[in-house]
Parts: sequence; structure tokens; C-alpha cells
Amino acid sequence: EETLKEIPFFQVGGSIVDAVVSKIDNRPLETQDYDFLIDNRKLTLDLEEITKTLPGIKRQNFYKGTKLLVGDKEFDIWFLSPWRSDLKHVFENNKINLQTIAYDPKSKEIWTTLAIAAIQNKEIEIQRNYDDRPEETIVKVIKYEKKYGFTIQEKTRRWIQQSMTPQMEEKIKNYCIYKNINSDNILKR
Repeated sequence: EETLKEIPFFQVGGSIVDAVVSKIDNRPLETQDYDFLIDNRKLTLDLEEITKTLPGIKRQNFYKGTKLLVGDKEFDIWFLSPWRSDLKHVFENNKINLQTIAYDPKSKEIWTTLAIAAIQNKEIEIQRNYDDRPEETIVKVIKYEKKYGFTIQEKTRRWIQQSMTPQMEEKIKNYCIYKNINSDNILKR
């Protein structure tokens, strides 16, 4: 049986973007939300067994994984498979160019397809038109724009404008409540 130290995982998404931006721009690291993707293809443990010894308040997250709340920090943990077979598949299915990034703590390597160039160019772009949770994508794009002064690419800006219906605003408010974000900062631009 595996121990927590032997479980292969990657830190992915926004917290890695925050770390890279803070290094490039020489600014303090400000992250409250961490995402971890466990490579469970060869594991015998399930997610509940893995997270039961971790501190914090536990609840299910949007990805059918576990959200740990520890102080003012959030840790989302979910499995790589069966719905995503490897990091390449994760990157190909990510909605935002900045989010195509992962950190492997064992090798100490950052894996990315588009994120470093996007950070250097300070430009945010959606990667695909289909989006099963557009409210999440809209919130993330606007957060990056406001937090780092990045430019939203024109195609992405048009998609956001076309998506903004009263129903979408309500979904954004609900997502912001879930993520503990002030929705006024997102909706009043």
C-alpha cells in the first residue's frame, strides 16, 4: 500500500501561474488557491483514503475531487484518470492558455504548452469555444486581467461579451460564492 510520500502528483493551474508571474515580475507571491492532480493510474488508494489524514475542512469540489479548507487557503485535489489520461490531455482540454501549466515536485520541473509565452506576453486567451462551465472561465479570465494587468485577447473578449446574459451573471455570482470571490469585482468591469 502506498504512503502519501509515494503518491505521484502535480501542482497545476493558477497557483503555478501566480508563482511564475511573481518570479518574472519580481513581486510577492499571493496565492490562496492550490490545485493538485494525483496520477492514480497505478494506485490502490481512493481519494478519500488519501485525504483522510490531511488537515482542514473537507468537501467535494466541482471536479468530483476533494476541497480542503485550511485557514484562508483552499486545496483542490482530484485524480488524473479516468477522465484525463495524462498531462497532455489535461492541457489540450484546458480552457485558458494560462492554465496549461503544471509543476512536478519530484523532478522540480514546470511542464507547459502555452502558459509561459502567455505570461511573458501578458495575454489571456481561451483555447476552445466549447465550454461546459463558462462561468468559471469568465471569472478566471477577468481575475487574471485584474490581478496582473494582462490583456484579454479580442476573440476571448467577444466571447465573454456574447456570453453575458442575466442567467450567466447568476451563474457567475454562484461560482464566486463557491470560490469566496467578490462577484462585483468580476461583473462590474
